[in-house]
Amino acid sequence: MSALDAALATIPADAHPKHYGHAWGLMHGYDAVYRNQTLRPVAVETEFKVPIYNLQGKRVSQSKTLELAGVLDVLAVEDGKQWVLDHKTSSDDLGPESPYWQQLVVEGQASLYPLACHLQGIEVAGAVWDVLRKPGIKPKAIPEKERAGISVLPHHYHGFVCSRASVDYAVNGGKGVQENAELFGYRCARECLNKPDRYFAQRKVFKLESDLTEFAGELWDVSQDITQVRRTGRHYRNSGACKLYGRACEYLGICSGFDKPDSAKWQQRESVHPELRGCGNGRDVLTHTRMRCFQTCRRKHYYRYELGIERVQEETPEALYFGTMIHRALEAWWKTFLPQGENNGDSDQAAGSGPENV
Repeated sequence: MSALDAALATIPADAHPKHYGHAWGLMHGYDAVYRNQTLRPVAVETEFKVPIYNLQGKRVSQSKTLELAGVLDVLAVEDGKQWVLDHKTSSDDLGPESPYWQQLVVEGQASLYPLACHLQGIEVAGAVWDVLRKPGIKPKAIPEKERAGISVLPHHYHGFVCSRASVDYAVNGGKGVQENAELFGYRCARECLNKPDRYFAQRKVFKLESDLTEFAGELWDVSQDITQVRRTGRHYRNSGACKLYGRACEYLGICSGFDKPDSAKWQQRESVHPELRGCGNGRDVLTHTRMRCFQTCRRKHYYRYELGIERVQEETPEALYFGTMIHRALEAWWKTFLPQGENNGDSDQAAGSGPENV
């Protein structure tokens, strides 16, 4: 099976036509741009868990309450150097001067993943941001000229051969019939193939030893803040975070006193880090996402990661749903390039080198 076929096989057939088409189109463009690249994977979707160290005092100390954990999307090698490759999806402009890249610099993952690798005895040169821009187009009515073209051999739509089902759908649907998932996917694919610079970008971020040491200090400070808040119970609120990203925080009702954590609307999460295996309930694990949550609003962090509650019926945000879909497709794509018998997502990495070499 080709890398593209492996990726496309992960896209749910019953997904909303818009999401299906965007994912199908992006993976066609991604495959065309990167199938011959020089970055070659060593490991894909590798889970890690490492200690958190204090390097700022006279002697190194280790956190007794929290550990750092996460998943490396891809560990790849190029010209003898190893890189941590991290997938991102965005609706922002990916041009060289876009503020999007400036925001990524301060996000922390470019340092977190290389530091985690170092503590496992894996030396990397830095991180590679692997960004895919979500197309802004939506399913639309099939133009009459193109609908007529679908009806005759070779039944093409935007250069792709249509299935019999889509041919019948387009021909029998009549004037004004909307693109189904398959046909919209073809149009998205053509868009991504014709404008690769608009939809795909990779950027390397070199990490020096001093960068990792600085981030290790920030990580230690956050871990100590979380530990201190646990002792005091002072999970103060940040009203500026109640409506981030255009939607209300899921805990706003509790925060504002209109609901309670023990009401029938809420349930206990088995693990506060469902993306991780082998971490138990996850209360004593610190991830990049958890760090961002704590820095954004300590009360939200308390509900999500300390109490570990979630809505009984919480609708997955559209961006998260689509990001997860693309992430699975990218995982399948990269795994086809692994040397036979190499890492397939297990976390059997080298033993930690220890903080003295950071």
